[in-house]
Amino acid sequence: MSDSDLPGADQGKTGSVKRRSRAALTSLSSILSKVIGRFGLEHRMKEHAFMSMWTEIVDQPFKDLSRPLFLDSEGNLVVAVRDGAVAQELSFHRGALLKKLAPFAHAVSLKLTGIRFDLKHFKEPLSSDLDPKFALSLGRSPSQPKPSDSELSAIELSEDDFNELEKLKLNLATSAEQGDCDSATSQRIAKLYERELRMRLWREEKGFQSCTKCGYVDSRLYGASGQCRLCHVLALISPVS
Repeated sequence: MSDSDLPGADQGKTGSVKRRSRAALTSLSSILSKVIGRFGLEHRMKEHAFMSMWTEIVDQPFKDLSRPLFLDSEGNLVVAVRDGAVAQELSFHRGALLKKLAPFAHAVSLKLTGIRFDLKHFKEPLSSDLDPKFALSLGRSPSQPKPSDSELSAIELSEDDFNELEKLKLNLATSAEQGDCDSATSQRIAKLYERELRMRLWREEKGFQSCTKCGYVDSRLYGASGQCRLCHVLALISPVS
């Protein structure tokens, strides 16, 4: 009688196949989770970099009277404003603002279709914009330390970050050739995004905590669950999502 004729022999083989299948599925699931996680983090990084463009394209006093919140599902940039007068004034310039923002949105593969203004969620400058002693006097946490330009320049980008930056520069060059933005704007956008990449690495080196939802390493986390500014705002406005 061969081993294959013994009772339970087929069952043993089947169990082994099942164990290998489960192991393969677990491994595949782990890989997919990492890929999806990185994609989500990269998307959030692009959003953060994109939001930083707002103060580059608006003039005073609107730099202090408006703050970009997030991009909604329809591609509208939602901007918090102090009051209706600010919203009305910015509405007059909506077309020009969109034209300035569009090349950057395209370069970082973000959908931008419009701008809408929010009157409910505007807040005064964050603690990071205030003098530490003044922030404490207001009952706010003082700002986190910030890197010098030399510290940021010394940080080496990973291969993935470098490739992402080169892809962005290529997209910007195409936009410039098509007349969507000038070369000076393209260079400024590229520098802002490169700074965002280096800031993330610097924060990781300094042990800054990451957002519990998207994994973005921010200079300050919000709420009891510890979320980055964008995730926190989205949770406040759409608590069900």
